[in-house]
Amino acid sequence: MAVDILAKNQIVGILEETISGDWGTPAIASSQFKRQYYDVGTVLPDFGKANNDFEWTGATSEFKEQSRRVNDAISGLKRLPFSGWATEKNLADHLAAFFQDVYEASTTPYAKSFSFGSSQYDFAAGEGITFSVGVETNHSNSPESISDGLILENAILDSLQLSWEPLAQGRDKYMKMNGVWVGREIETEQDFSATWLNEDGTTYDAAYSPSFYNIGSDTTNWFTLPAATLAVGGVNMGGCYRRFEANLANNIVSDCVTTGGKPNNYKRNRTMSFVIDLPYNTTTYQAVESFRAGDAVVLSSWTNGTAYSSDGGFRIAQPISYLTSQPMVVEGDYLGIRLEFEAYRPSATWASPIIMSDTQDKGW
Repeated sequence: MAVDILAKNQIVGILEETISGDWGTPAIASSQFKRQYYDVGTVLPDFGKANNDFEWTGATSEFKEQSRRVNDAISGLKRLPFSGWATEKNLADHLAAFFQDVYEASTTPYAKSFSFGSSQYDFAAGEGITFSVGVETNHSNSPESISDGLILENAILDSLQLSWEPLAQGRDKYMKMNGVWVGREIETEQDFSATWLNEDGTTYDAAYSPSFYNIGSDTTNWFTLPAATLAVGGVNMGGCYRRFEANLANNIVSDCVTTGGKPNNYKRNRTMSFVIDLPYNTTTYQAVESFRAGDAVVLSSWTNGTAYSSDGGFRIAQPISYLTSQPMVVEGDYLGIRLEFEAYRPSATWASPIIMSDTQDKGW
């Protein structure tokens, strides 16, 4: 009798593809993927397939008929969702896979600036940064070795959410990360043959321990919200906060197709929005009037207490946003303020919304 395979035996890895004239060259089963810390059971493939039937006249009964069925697993975009924790060594790859516009300093600690460019990328012509995403389900090779692996090819991130809750305890206060990888093809029945690497590209070590965000003191690797760093309608509302959430979306669609129907480019319609939960008090109540009046929200510098140009440093900054919903909410027995706001491109120069450093030279 066959032995069931544990869901937590699954491993997921990513590998930046090399560009050779058009698209990227996908990784193969013998490639050394970099292992990622995704949650068990969240990485399940969406093949983007369509099953439908012709509604011809001349049916023989009320049942669907074999000769009329159409199965299309080629034309649609393929996706792999995930959730997990952001670490100091895996976050840059994910941000690059979303933003595509990256500037990396030439010396350690290799500060990386992620920006929204002003034009679309021609991915089919080799522009942009694409990844292969490998999923090996029966990693333990017990009770037997089976070819049940998957590789999502020419992948970028369709969406990425970063969030943290300072009132939580243990792992739940660390920066969380979830999103959706989107690609052109999923190769199935792969038998991975190489030893995969740690997330930072070093030789795999079972004792490897990631460095997470939001785990330190009030001044080191801990996200605080000084009063002057968050202004709504010109009123400083920083200080105590309960949750922070950054939502990045590319809203990928297929631009065109190759012979046979395979997607041959990506078109992006990018957005960035935020959610910040604050207490309702004698200052933050003014956000209600700011929503009615259409006032601007300024998030000038949200950091983890480490300079973004130093190892482990991280910063989000967005000079102009607008509230998208009425901010007064109820939290149990108390009122609260939930700032939901969407980023706009400023009239002046738009600096990089996210900058971080990690001592890894990516060559971007």
